[in-house]
Amino acid sequence: MCALGAESRHENRKAALLFRASKDILQQKGRVGEWSEAERIPGTTEGNATYPHHQVSTPRHDTLRYRKTMGEARCAFLLIAFSAWQCDENIAREAFNLQSFLASPQPLNASTADWHLWIQEEADRRVKLFSFAVLNLQFIAFGTAPAIMADEFNLRLPCSCLEWIAPNEEKWNLDALCHVLKNPQDPSSKDTLPVPSTLANYILIHAIIQRILLAYHVIGSFKMPFMHGLWQKAPESSLDPRNPNGPVTFTSTALLGIAYVRLSFNLGSYRILRSHNRMEIANRLLRIPGLSPGPNLLPAALHATHALSIPVKLGVNFVARSHAFMWSVQHSLCGLEFAIFLSK
Repeated sequence: MCALGAESRHENRKAALLFRASKDILQQKGRVGEWSEAERIPGTTEGNATYPHHQVSTPRHDTLRYRKTMGEARCAFLLIAFSAWQCDENIAREAFNLQSFLASPQPLNASTADWHLWIQEEADRRVKLFSFAVLNLQFIAFGTAPAIMADEFNLRLPCSCLEWIAPNEEKWNLDALCHVLKNPQDPSSKDTLPVPSTLANYILIHAIIQRILLAYHVIGSFKMPFMHGLWQKAPESSLDPRNPNGPVTFTSTALLGIAYVRLSFNLGSYRILRSHNRMEIANRLLRIPGLSPGPNLLPAALHATHALSIPVKLGVNFVARSHAFMWSVQHSLCGLEFAIFLSK
């Protein structure tokens, strides 16, 4: 977290030092397997005084080894988030060397009515799902084989934002009840679909993109009659990047555009970003041939044009200098692909 914070404050040299120190600690603890009792069990340190140890139930899978593995996964996730997009090739390469820490833990779908235990289970589930998403981004950007496959884990999707940020157990129970009452499910109806949270939609669009990319790797093409998102039905959904629930829907829409583009334009096969060298990247872009007519070009062109029109209308320099926090690296990747697609 300190490395990411230093990077956000443009302390690049200190950020790199903190990153390497964190990586060495993680790899050393992974080898030795010696974690202190305070690191193993949540609620035993003074910093966790809000969650006393006696209030935290211990499910059968919550062994010391499992907690150690999840701790390693959390740390590796943050280190990969830091290193994957660095200009320093040595640091960027570490993002791939740390993938094994994310591929191993498998949270279980245990049901519980205990708020403290639910927090732990939901947090573990999100670590796994976010790990899948961040590694899938590397698959999109660099064309590397994904370390986590969408069909390798069977987890419930993330809960709603209101449930996750609930400050106490009473508010959590109330938000969960309201969610159920607003979205009643009729088991007898075939047309009844569960309304996923905005974060769940984000994970689902990553799974769709992975399926498209893998199909290209295996058979060279992919046919999908139609795609549609359910995020419009989610009560927290908004295409405003300043939405108080977060810009997740905004990002999901950008990734939906990537899905449409990749149906007709397999940009990943050119591996243009792997070198981290801007001159080599520019030369590779110039060598990409023009696109042949096809049935998937029109929806992809509509999504790409609309996405690029947003920063153009606001002003590219204005967005880059004052609204960069709204546009993550995902939007940068999507914008690059959209621009290349339209130019070809």
